[in-house]
Amino acid sequence: MSRQDIILAGLDIANAVGVEIGPLDRPLVPRNAGRVFYADHASAASLREKYKNDPAVNVDNIQEVDIVCKDATLSDALKDKVDYVVASHVIEHVPDLIGWLDDIRRILKPEGSLRLAIPDRRYTFDYLRRETDLAELIDAHLQRPTKPLPRMMLDFLLHYRVVDMYDAWAGPISVRSLGPVPNPADVIATVKDAIKNGTYIDIHCSVFTPRSFVDLFAEAASIGLIKYRCDRFVTTRRYDLEFFVHLSPCEDTDEIAKSWRMARRKA
Repeated sequence: MSRQDIILAGLDIANAVGVEIGPLDRPLVPRNAGRVFYADHASAASLREKYKNDPAVNVDNIQEVDIVCKDATLSDALKDKVDYVVASHVIEHVPDLIGWLDDIRRILKPEGSLRLAIPDRRYTFDYLRRETDLAELIDAHLQRPTKPLPRMMLDFLLHYRVVDMYDAWAGPISVRSLGPVPNPADVIATVKDAIKNGTYIDIHCSVFTPRSFVDLFAEAASIGLIKYRCDRFVTTRRYDLEFFVHLSPCEDTDEIAKSWRMARRKA
C-alpha cells in the first residue's frame, strides 16, 4: 500500500468534509477529491517565499491555504465540525502537542478521525536525539507556547545531523560519520535571537519512534491528558522513515487504554 492509501484508508473522501494540515506542494487529499480545507502556519504566498530555494519543494504546486493557523486555532477558524483531519509530518513541529490534539478534537465529529504520518527518529536528522517523554509533554502544555520553546530549539540545533536512511537501517551509525558538529556558540546565538525578537524557527519540537510514541500516548491517556482511541497503528516499514496512526475522539478511559495496549504490540 502507498502512504496515501494507508493514511486515508476507510475515509469516504468524496462525501466527507475534512482538513489537511500542512499539504504544502503534495496534498494527500486533492482539492477535487472532496470538500477539504487546507491549513498551514502561513499563507501560500509566504510558503512560496520560504521554500523558493528548496529543491525538495515544487513551489509552483504549493496549495492555496484556507486556514492560516499562525494567530488562530482550527477551532477558531471552523464553524462546523469535520469528518477527518489529516496531518503528515506535522505533529512533531507542534510546540504544545496536548493543546494541539485538544483543538483538533474540538473540530472533529464524534465519529471523526485524525490521521497522522510521523517521522521515525532512527532514520532522520533526529538520529542523535532522545525521544520526548511525558514530563516534557506536560511542561510544554503548562506553558502553552505558540512557538518552539528554547529547550526544544537547543536540542534540535545541537543534535541535528544529516543521516542516510539506508545507512541507518543497515545498523548503528558512528557519530563521527554524521558530518560536522554544530557550533554551540552559533546555536546559542540563534536561540537568543529567537527569544529576543520572536523569530519563529521551524524545528521538530517532539521526537518519536513507533514504540516511544505508543508508550507516551498510552501514559498520557491513562491520566486523561489525551482523549483519543488508537484505531490503527502501522509501524515503520523497512527502508522507510515514517509510521502511521489513526486516532478518534473517545471519552471511555478503558476503551482508550485497551486500544493503546493493542497498538503497543504492533510498535
